[in-house]
Amino acid sequence: MNVTQATAAPLRADFKQTLERRLEGWLGRPGTPERAQLEKAVDSLLTDPDKDGVRHLDLSKLDDKKTRDLQKLQKASQDFEAVFVKGLLAQMRKSSFAEDAGPMGDLAKDMMDQALSESLSQSQNSVGIAKTVFLEMAQRIVRTSDLAQAGQRLETKA
Repeated sequence: MNVTQATAAPLRADFKQTLERRLEGWLGRPGTPERAQLEKAVDSLLTDPDKDGVRHLDLSKLDDKKTRDLQKLQKASQDFEAVFVKGLLAQMRKSSFAEDAGPMGDLAKDMMDQALSESLSQSQNSVGIAKTVFLEMAQRIVRTSDLAQAGQRLETKA
């Protein structure tokens, strides 16, 4: 898979939803003056008010550069998890009492471990390392624009 294909993958739904919830928490409770101030700063990323009058963050409204950055981060996070899981599988194999399969058997096992670790890291039933890494870094990517500027304005008024 080349780099263009890898970065073109849409954000996983579970990654996107969790990130939106975390950023919602950063905005604060609906109805507070601080939230109203932050909402003005990120107006372009918010949905229309729901039945309760609350506006929510919608990451699909991010500009193309930030979306690509999040897609690259997702790929890197999943690759990191795959490397970790592959190492874990390799260590587990070393401790097994299986007979030595020779160099070709070792190569087959290594390829199987690689495929399994890549597949696992990209599924919603993954170990969770990719999601954790993604969420920590993704918040920074999104916050570095309007959200950070709005937060700084609030801090200077306090």
